[in-house]
Amino acid sequence: MYQYKISDDISSSADEVIKKKNKSAEDFVNDLKQINSTLSTGDKVSLPDTPDFTRMEDVVIDDTKIKEDATKELQGYRESKIENINTEFENKSKELESNKKSLYSTAGDMTDSIRESYNVARENANADAIKRGLASSSIVINTLDAFNKDELKAYREINKELTDGINAINFELNALVSSKDDALKNFDIEYASELNARIKETTEKLKEAQEKVIKYNNEIAEKEADFLKSISELENKINDSNWEREKDVAELIAEYGATTVDRVRNNQLLSTAKSYFAGLSKKEAAEIVTNYPEIVLLLGENNYKEILKMYE
Repeated sequence: MYQYKISDDISSSADEVIKKKNKSAEDFVNDLKQINSTLSTGDKVSLPDTPDFTRMEDVVIDDTKIKEDATKELQGYRESKIENINTEFENKSKELESNKKSLYSTAGDMTDSIRESYNVARENANADAIKRGLASSSIVINTLDAFNKDELKAYREINKELTDGINAINFELNALVSSKDDALKNFDIEYASELNARIKETTEKLKEAQEKVIKYNNEIAEKEADFLKSISELENKINDSNWEREKDVAELIAEYGATTVDRVRNNQLLSTAKSYFAGLSKKEAAEIVTNYPEIVLLLGENNYKEILKMYE
């Protein structure tokens, strides 16, 4: 229970103030007792001052944020897929470029080998012709000419094979670029579909949650309206009947509920207290409460705190 502390500045004039206020203070205490007695819901009933009518927080459907969140969720997936496509293209490109180098190297080796072979053949033919004394004969000339023609033919064949091989690899490289572009385009379509599906799923879940919140808050609003209506009806009934005697509230509790009756009692206590303390200074109020500590008990802690706010 909150204990009101009197400041040290209270002077000896307190006794005089108390004498002037005693009569009204006693009446005030009696009024509080009468309200508590008339509308008491019983010692066994322990109720909050106000039922909990807290609403659930509204669910906001922000299309832009939903898309941003879905995009973030799919970012890793998208980057991984694109990286895989690019990596596959790069690996295949490197393999084809390596094949190109191999073709050039093989063609070069074959050319060197043929050149060496024909050079040896020509040297052997010349040496043989010299031995026979036929160095300048038509036979030797024709033989060497044949070697030259065969060598050129071999070079052309090597060059053709090299050209055909290089052209085939270039064709594959061009096809690979096209294949990569197609893969990226297809993935863009796949990604867009996945993104839209994710956005739709999230939106539907939020709509379901939104509907539940709206339904719940509407139910709370109805309960609150019914509660406030019950309080208003009960207060009107009490005011109209000019209650001046203690009355059994069992019938009222059965009709309005113990919480409503308790709330009306608290309202009357607080209204009576505010009216009484409205004409007093902070110092005077502290002196009255000091001499009538039961005021705090009669008001209840929450109502007493409300009165204290008048002097903040």
